[in-house]
Amino acid sequence: KKCGEEMEGMCPKMKMGLSVLLWMQVCFQAYAVSYVDRRVEKSVEIAPGVMMPSVNLGGVHGKPSNYSLFMSLGGRGLDTALLYGDDVQIEVGKAVRSSGISREDIFVTTKVPCCPPIDSFYNITCQPDWWNTTANIARDLSLLGVGYIDLMLVHWPCKTKEQSLATYLEIEKMVQQGTARAVGVSNFKSDDLEYILNHSTIPPAVNQCQFSIGKHDDVTLQYCKAHNITYQAWSPLGGLSGVDVLNDPDVKNIANSHGVSAAQVALRWVLQAGSIFVTAALKKEYLQEDLSLFSFELTDDEFDLLASK
Repeated sequence: KKCGEEMEGMCPKMKMGLSVLLWMQVCFQAYAVSYVDRRVEKSVEIAPGVMMPSVNLGGVHGKPSNYSLFMSLGGRGLDTALLYGDDVQIEVGKAVRSSGISREDIFVTTKVPCCPPIDSFYNITCQPDWWNTTANIARDLSLLGVGYIDLMLVHWPCKTKEQSLATYLEIEKMVQQGTARAVGVSNFKSDDLEYILNHSTIPPAVNQCQFSIGKHDDVTLQYCKAHNITYQAWSPLGGLSGVDVLNDPDVKNIANSHGVSAAQVALRWVLQAGSIFVTAALKKEYLQEDLSLFSFELTDDEFDLLASK
């Protein structure tokens, strides 16, 4: 009101000048918000005092990624799951113990299964009972042998929301017992998350889902942002979703303009979308690319073009 009263005593030209300045300030603030939303960091806080790397390396189906080489190149986030097989779990544990890096500086994510709503490629029979989850947690901890888990996830929703909650409440106990620093879920949609949030003590820190250029669930991503749940992409290059991201003409053109690879553009897009990610690689050059995503930035137009796919 005071500002309005002061303007009443000004000449029209002065009023117009102030109006233009105010308009420019609003536009600048809108741009700044857009920029902040797309700024990416090398690590994010997923729970109070728990920092998680934005770039994580994973392996599946008994073919572990080169975890040791990844850590020697500066990587610190490792991702695995009980159902990836004993060999992968053991490999992750060995890599951590032999790295010469302090355990506190390495971030280990793993997952325990729930009963899938449909036949899955894991081809398993599991029970949703709490005791089965407890046994899975104990086996996971034993195979890894790294003392504690930084992030424990429910691998997918159960057949019912009640079963998903029962499983989640068991891994929630890990935080209270000191065997996990944070807990979360994987492959959950917004309605699945809503039920967990309404009936749990510790909210999910992370939701790990399929997410890439050409295959992105924007509804769940926005829900997670609104509820302070870190969104993590799996298959960020589209390899498991049938999307040929690396050969997309727009991706390749943008890569050429920045002097980077198509994979780096695809991964950078995921980060600027507000998601961290887990990927898999064996070759040193690919691992180095995965860790070299913070020296360039996609423009708004480039980002929007890829988001439209």
